[in-house]
Amino acid sequence: MNHWIAATLIGLLATMPVHAEPCNENGVRLQVLGSGGEALVPGRAASGYLVWKDQRARLLVDTGSGVALRFRQSGADVEGLDAVLYTQLRVGHSGDLPALASAWQQSGRRRPLPLLGPGGSMTMPSTISFVRALFDQKRGAFRHLGDFVSPLGTRTFKLKPHDVAAKRKPHRNKNLGRQKPAPPVQRGADYRLYALAVSNGRTPGLAWRIHLDGKKIVIAGDLTRITEPLIRFAQGADLLVVHQSAHSGDEGHATTLSGTLGSLAYRSRARHLIVSHRIPSTLEDDKTAINAIKNKYAGIVSFADDLSCFDP
Repeated sequence: MNHWIAATLIGLLATMPVHAEPCNENGVRLQVLGSGGEALVPGRAASGYLVWKDQRARLLVDTGSGVALRFRQSGADVEGLDAVLYTQLRVGHSGDLPALASAWQQSGRRRPLPLLGPGGSMTMPSTISFVRALFDQKRGAFRHLGDFVSPLGTRTFKLKPHDVAAKRKPHRNKNLGRQKPAPPVQRGADYRLYALAVSNGRTPGLAWRIHLDGKKIVIAGDLTRITEPLIRFAQGADLLVVHQSAHSGDEGHATTLSGTLGSLAYRSRARHLIVSHRIPSTLEDDKTAINAIKNKYAGIVSFADDLSCFDP
């Protein structure tokens, strides 16, 4: 085949619209809104996940670049969301929040929407500071949407950001000398949300554990290393979502990281490992990655694609 024709066909396939798998069945389901990262990959939005229950989108995790479009394609409605969770606030995890907020202003929602994310550092704002920098009515980049956060605004639907003070180690009972489970960050009638601070270089990060209707979903996000607290945090997950965060050109690192993620899934006894954050350097050789994972972990392994859906 002519090289020009082949290149054209590949380009057309890469830019074809992504079609949502049905996530509107009863029960709990996880839908991937964005399976990519900050590196722009055709057909992949950056980090984003939806947790559904009984045909209603209940939790949105991360709002990376492109997730606003995927949210619309999924058929989700902001009126059903109980919270938006952030694993971190880099652009690949948060960049589409203004686009979503702009679209949501047309909704009929009447209750506040909690935004739960990490605290700040010398290099990153806290979740509260981040939301204020975007939407503050006087100084925000998108101040025309300031009604979303202003306590004096007339809008009943408001974004309510919270900094999650998650510890890297579980609480200890000094009298008994044994570990106590950390309390949930938020809870509702049928769900509980837990967070753990994770190692991600100088960027504050959170792993999230979602208990919903008897199912346990853990979204670990970007990791630079696997820790014992994280292994305990992910114990018995029905779905464990991990990110391949290898950098392009880092030879051998993708394989080493895949083996590490497989070790995390094995040691935490997760039922189903979902590998996301598919960036150019990790897309080149899925076979090598799956072999490295399977060398450590004998459970179910899936590679995430945009709008794919998983049943815990």
